[in-house]
Amino acid sequence: MISTTCNTHLLGDRILERGRIGQGNFEVTWKVAEYVRPRRVLLQSELSPVQIIYSFNPQGNATEYTRELKYNGKISSPDPNEVNRLMRAQSEQAVKQLKQLVEKILDDEKIQSR
Repeated sequence: MISTTCNTHLLGDRILERGRIGQGNFEVTWKVAEYVRPRRVLLQSELSPVQIIYSFNPQGNATEYTRELKYNGKISSPDPNEVNRLMRAQSEQAVKQLKQLVEKILDDEKIQSR
């Protein structure tokens, strides 16, 4: 499980993430490599060829949100397919958590604008 804090991150900021993939713990520092509010945020791992791209596209009264994980390298693991499966599953969980966070931020903005 990945915990998220409600902070606004800007271009060049660094984000420390601690989590677990399967039974293994990990720690990674992400750098905000691209920030185009309100459309796109790209996080680049500082130690591996991994990127996470968040995209937000207006769809009427809603916003379509996507999270894309790019890994440009080989996964060194006894079972790389299992690592990929676990990363996808945890990405889906992260999307659900981020959706809740974004909805809360939008609700708070509506209240503040009244």
